[in-house]
Amino acid sequence: MNEEDTKQALKYFHDVSLMLYYPEVTNVVFIDSKPILEILSQLLALAYVTKIDALELIIDRPLPLKIKKNFKEGFFNEDIFERLKAKSVIFSLPEFQLCDLIRLLLHLNIITKLEDEPKGHYFIPYALPSYNEPVSIKETNAKPLLIVWREEKSEEILPVPTGLFPLTIIHLLNQKEYVTKISPLTSASYKFRNAMSLKITFTQKHTLHLINCYTHIEVYFTGPTQHCPLVRKLLTTAVDNSSDVMHLKHNHVNAFACPNNESCYCIVNEDHHKVADCTVCGESPALSNDYWTWFDDAQGPNESNNGTQIEQDNDQPSDE
Repeated sequence: MNEEDTKQALKYFHDVSLMLYYPEVTNVVFIDSKPILEILSQLLALAYVTKIDALELIIDRPLPLKIKKNFKEGFFNEDIFERLKAKSVIFSLPEFQLCDLIRLLLHLNIITKLEDEPKGHYFIPYALPSYNEPVSIKETNAKPLLIVWREEKSEEILPVPTGLFPLTIIHLLNQKEYVTKISPLTSASYKFRNAMSLKITFTQKHTLHLINCYTHIEVYFTGPTQHCPLVRKLLTTAVDNSSDVMHLKHNHVNAFACPNNESCYCIVNEDHHKVADCTVCGESPALSNDYWTWFDDAQGPNESNNGTQIEQDNDQPSDE
């Protein structure tokens, strides 16, 4: 076998799950994925395990309080892996060390690298807790957009694919068109495994709230409505990329909450201008322009008008 034949064989064995082979990251081939899964499991356990005797099973020395607090928000630095007991196995060979693991996790979109974040060089949304309280977001000029999954033939509404939401957050943070960062933690923002607030910069910073509601992802944007179509396109690309990584069908559609029936979705018919078909009501309701601004490229309020929110409490920070 020549070199190219060897690469093709390794790729085949990777595709049929007989080994892990990532030539763009490392020359090491993993016959057994257990060492990678073990160190990832121990890393994530740091966010949930609180009992000292249980922690002693995964770390070889105590974590400083500041590191633990930052990690509960998803932030960490490379040296956190040096405290995990699983390091003795995965780093036992000189061909695969900490820098290789970081590159692999970045390549797999499990973590993302951050710039100018004092709490850590990396962010892992999978370490965040779930948000189980009712979501309360101030009303915006644009009605929330919904991303809904449904069976193509039966049109049955499906749950949001497991693991897709945090992966979509990673893709949004990684896209280079518009600077997107994690919002500072405030009473008006979310930083959870199933609810996330991001700051996205066009000419100014605006807030994008994404909420995983089990059967759909809810999208709120606090900036000028003229940016809503662009936000939708960025989000669609992130969901498409996440679906490709997870080998999922692109069976997600844009929708709105039906104004007449809370158990009904208004699925956007993108072949016809400003038409949405209800999943339960069986008719196309007349939706106002504050719904269709997500699909309208017409100019909205000027950037200088930051007060695009209809209502804003004192504890709701203005977008910069």
